[in-house]
Amino acid sequence: MGSVFLYAQPPEQNSFAHYMRTVCEEAGISLDLVCGPTRRQDVTDMRHVLMCVGTREYGLPSEVVAQMMRRDRTCCIHAVKRIRGICLDPFALNSYKHLQSCLHVADDVFFDEWGHHFKTISKWLTVKK
Repeated sequence: MGSVFLYAQPPEQNSFAHYMRTVCEEAGISLDLVCGPTRRQDVTDMRHVLMCVGTREYGLPSEVVAQMMRRDRTCCIHAVKRIRGICLDPFALNSYKHLQSCLHVADDVFFDEWGHHFKTISKWLTVKK
């Protein structure tokens, strides 16, 4: 009888999976709920922030991030466009208070884990004259 070799996830995926769990714990939202089918706005905001961080800050392909969150790649692409669009418009960002808190929690956990703040997402949040 042949043996089966199980591949471990690449380090980036393991790191991002740990990051997702930590962010959800800090925000008080279950990771199963975030990866589930719910469309509640608070859960959707957290899901979109995590998808954006996974692709933009961790450099994972949208297919991988979407698979980790039980979605398809188009959901991940939509999430990144939505977060980017809201972050680039300070008036829109002010109207999404829960999204702001999700971004702050995600950035704080990222800082605790890596020792620096977001790179790409921070550029979006910078107000341009």
